[in-house]
Amino acid sequence: IHWGAFLRADLRDEPGDPRRGGLYEFRWTSFYDRDSHLFDFRRYEVDLRHFLPSFRERDTIAVRAHTILSQKRSGQQVPFFLQPTAGGGGDLRGYNQYRFRDENALVLNLEYRWRVREILQAVGLADAGRVFHRPSQIGLAGLRGSAGAGGRIKLGERILLGADLGWSPDGLHLWFRAAHSF
Repeated sequence: IHWGAFLRADLRDEPGDPRRGGLYEFRWTSFYDRDSHLFDFRRYEVDLRHFLPSFRERDTIAVRAHTILSQKRSGQQVPFFLQPTAGGGGDLRGYNQYRFRDENALVLNLEYRWRVREILQAVGLADAGRVFHRPSQIGLAGLRGSAGAGGRIKLGERILLGADLGWSPDGLHLWFRAAHSF
């Protein structure tokens, strides 16, 4: 059984393709194991996204900080299928999907969204993240990084098709999308 609550402030100028403002969210969820009582824990998630116009009015700098923290009592566990992950097209684009998994995660993203034409947008990206076992281990030490570039074909403010190519020590990874990663 699980339940929770969230607080969200959406101050973006355009939700589908923001150029200014931010989306700030805090989530709290409690999980209770009805059968064995080994998997009782709380999850706290903070997702902060901010969008700034660059020196060129049509371009955007997008930044994101996202963390998921799990709180459990002694003897309790977070089941593997509910553990947060890092890696893939939504966060660390230079790594395979679900490459890193543990009870807590931290991901930082930076994008420069350059509007080449009205229907074409180029993106430069940098990602960093890590997973860790205890919430007290949160920090920037040990971050895994990736960098890359992408492109978006747009119709007005809507993205019809996009692709990101991310690089990391694990190699190159190509991700297709129909929206921004954040």
